[in-house]
Amino acid sequence: MVEVQSHITIKRDGKLFLGPLQIALLREIMQCGSLRSAAMSLHISYQNAWSTICKLNEVSPSPVVIKQRGGVNGGGGDVSEY
Repeated sequence: MVEVQSHITIKRDGKLFLGPLQIALLREIMQCGSLRSAAMSLHISYQNAWSTICKLNEVSPSPVVIKQRGGVNGGGGDVSEY
């Protein structure tokens, strides 16, 4: 059996925009509604997830993830329409 896999990386102005980690993180945020839950699901640190989303939003002309810091009811994250 032969199996072929490929990964696409998209750069914007020479900076990483979308790669396998960003795509996986966006999918998990959409499913979980939480950056912390998405990080746990992907077995990465919350700091790594936060940093990845910050870099993604910096490169994007519009925010890709709208972050809500934690509070009494906890924080969250929503993937924007962009």
